[in-house]
Amino acid sequence: MDDTPPVKIIETEFARCELYAKYRGIDDFLYERIKAFLEAFCRGSYDPNIFGDNFLKSRIGQRLWQMRQRRGLTQRELSEVSGVPQSEISRYERHLRIPGSQSARRLGVALNCEYWLFL
Repeated sequence: MDDTPPVKIIETEFARCELYAKYRGIDDFLYERIKAFLEAFCRGSYDPNIFGDNFLKSRIGQRLWQMRQRRGLTQRELSEVSGVPQSEISRYERHLRIPGSQSARRLGVALNCEYWLFL
């Protein structure tokens, strides 16, 4: 069994997250969320739901909105290109739903990106 103190493990993981953020382009919001989680964990007061459903919905909705904006598409235009109903795209962007695998794949193809970004 590894005898490394838990705080040292957390510090190591935090350093790894910083490197990942620097070299792999993790977005600032997610980086700050990871940082807050690790700091709270070190204090022994972390919230186990910090990466829960609401967090996932907000991340996916924000990512979809950003990618759609970068491509200069309206929700209706994205709907026409992807085959995903405009009402569903609106729900994703308003953080009310998470796309299923089929919708995520269609959005990925329409936005020319990896579909798993929307899962």
